[in-house]
Amino acid sequence: MGTVIVSEDTLFEWDMEKNENNIKKHGFGFDEITEVFKDPYLLTRYDDIHSQEEQRFYSIGCLNGVLIIVVYHTEQNNRVRIISARRAEKKLQEVYYDYVKKVNG
Repeated sequence: MGTVIVSEDTLFEWDMEKNENNIKKHGFGFDEITEVFKDPYLLTRYDDIHSQEEQRFYSIGCLNGVLIIVVYHTEQNNRVRIISARRAEKKLQEVYYDYVKKVNG
């Protein structure tokens, strides 16, 4: 299990094998993905489809001010366990941009 402390309140962790697979498949590792959680417009939703054994969420946010990323994860006791991350598909990008517009009025 890999771990990166991002802030005083949140600890990020992940499976190293899943991290390596994510790098091969999507081009970025989970250590880089932790930056998405610093996006002031981060949008997090409950993942009904994948929450049979544990509560899972997906968060949509911006990485490096350019890429819109969707991160699948669990949350428990100020810990975020990253399961997977990829570039958001067009539909989720639109959800993110609509949310940002709504927040900014």
